[in-house]
Amino acid sequence: MGSMSQTLTLDAGTYHLTFKAARQSNDVVQPLKFSVGQTQVGSLIAPTSTAFVTYTTSAFTVTAGKHTLRFDATDGAGDKSTFIDQIELVKTTAPATAR
Repeated sequence: MGSMSQTLTLDAGTYHLTFKAARQSNDVVQPLKFSVGQTQVGSLIAPTSTAFVTYTTSAFTVTAGKHTLRFDATDGAGDKSTFIDQIELVKTTAPATAR
């Protein structure tokens, strides 16, 4: 099974990813797990179309520092692939400041 990851230095705050995904044309689906560090974010992502469709992950909150964002395939049986393109990290909120 495949995976891909990227370690980024992030500011503290809440983020989400948007990306395009599609399945291959053999009528099977390869669900993907998105995680930050060792923590899965949201539900599995299972593209049902061979055309690229935009997906948005659930929001996740991080402290300032290095964090690894990762996609993992979840089904090792048979010939299954999910294609991912145009990944964008979006910061949705900054952390609250103490007064």
